[in-house]
Amino acid sequence: MVRPVVLPKSFVAWLWPYLEAFSGRTRATVAALTVGAVLSVGPRTVANALRVLGLADEAGFATFHRVLNRNAWSGLVLVRTLLHALVGAFVPDGPVVIGIDHTLERRRGPCIRPASQYYDAVRSSKKRRVTSPGLRWLTAMLLVKVPFAGRIWGLPVLTALTPSRSWCQEHGRHYRSVNDWARAGCTAGCRTGCWSPSWTAGSPRWTCSMR
Repeated sequence: MVRPVVLPKSFVAWLWPYLEAFSGRTRATVAALTVGAVLSVGPRTVANALRVLGLADEAGFATFHRVLNRNAWSGLVLVRTLLHALVGAFVPDGPVVIGIDHTLERRRGPCIRPASQYYDAVRSSKKRRVTSPGLRWLTAMLLVKVPFAGRIWGLPVLTALTPSRSWCQEHGRHYRSVNDWARAGCTAGCRTGCWSPSWTAGSPRWTCSMR
């Protein structure tokens, strides 16, 4: 049994639109993990979140890990809630622009199964091409101009892991290119009512508009 984490009512009320995507038994655990993730210094892992909350030595710590690896909940429902909140805060009158790009998370080790060698844009230059081991993520972002920054920021709302061709062949999985994953992400957003996608023929770029 995990020791309950008492949270301020105002915080729970602010988080409630997102908690509705989870079952009643999971909501308290998700709320606690959210607080731990916000307060964590360094990687935002479950272990770090529990350490910040003072629950690292609790006997029932596995309850928090089950939220991510066993419990049933829809990430696309959370995407819709988050996207609508961001649109209401930054671009209530439009236009709404969704940008899609991929990024490399440098990871290594035998337990990081989908990790492969990818082109590392940060460490590469015009004269030298560098690859690094890690995970390649495709991210859909709401592009907005933040007043205090004076520039356009990409606010992530949806991420998807894109394994390499070699890893898919080794594990008997169907390989999808980055453009295929972009198409699948926009289609998934369309199904949940987040946006309506359109594909520009002959171009690997996507344009998405809010419904």
